[in-house]
Amino acid sequence: MSSGSFFCPFCGGRIEAEDAVFCPHCGSSLEGVAPTAAPPVPVAREAPPKARYLPPEVRLAGIGSRFLAILLDGIIIIFLFAFLFIAIFETEEEVSVGFYGLVTFLGILYWLFLEGVNDGQTLGKMAVGIRVVKIDKATGEISRCTIGASVVRNLLRIVDNLPFLYIIGLISIGTSDYEQRVGDRVADTIVIKT
Repeated sequence: MSSGSFFCPFCGGRIEAEDAVFCPHCGSSLEGVAPTAAPPVPVAREAPPKARYLPPEVRLAGIGSRFLAILLDGIIIIFLFAFLFIAIFETEEEVSVGFYGLVTFLGILYWLFLEGVNDGQTLGKMAVGIRVVKIDKATGEISRCTIGASVVRNLLRIVDNLPFLYIIGLISIGTSDYEQRVGDRVADTIVIKT
C-alpha cells in the first residue's frame, strides 16, 4: 500500500497501516484486494449458518414420535390414577375436580421421576423408542438426563402447553436447531431416537 488514508473494501473502515494484511475493523483479509481511496459501500455478507453439533449416530426424535409418546403417557396416567382414585374412594361418584388436579400433579411426578431416573424414558417414550438426554450445545456432548433437568423441562410443560394443545411448544420446536420445546431449551435437553 502507498501512503495516505485507505479504506477497507468490505466494511469501509479506515486502514492506517500501510502493510495491513487484515482489516482492523472487520478482520477481512486484504491480500490481493486493493484498498479504496474513499469509503466504499460495505459488501453484504451472508451470516454463517448456525452450528449444530451432534454426534453422527444421534438422531433427533420427530414431532410425531414425541406426540405419540405424550399421548401414551397421558393414557397411562389417566387410567392408572383413575383406578387408584376409585380404589381409594370406592365409588366413581366422588371423582371431582380434585381428581383432575391430583392426576395433573401425579402426572408431572410421573414424568419427573421416570425421565430423571429411567435413562430419560417414560413408559410412552420407551414404547415409541425415544429418550431425553442432556446436551452441551458447544461441543455436542450427550449425557444422561438428570433429575434437575427433568424437573425444569417438565415444570415448563405448563408454558409449552399455552395457550392450548402445546402451541408454544410446537412453535419452539419448529424454531429450534435441536427441535427443543421451551422446557428443553431451558434445561439443555433434547429428545433423541434410541
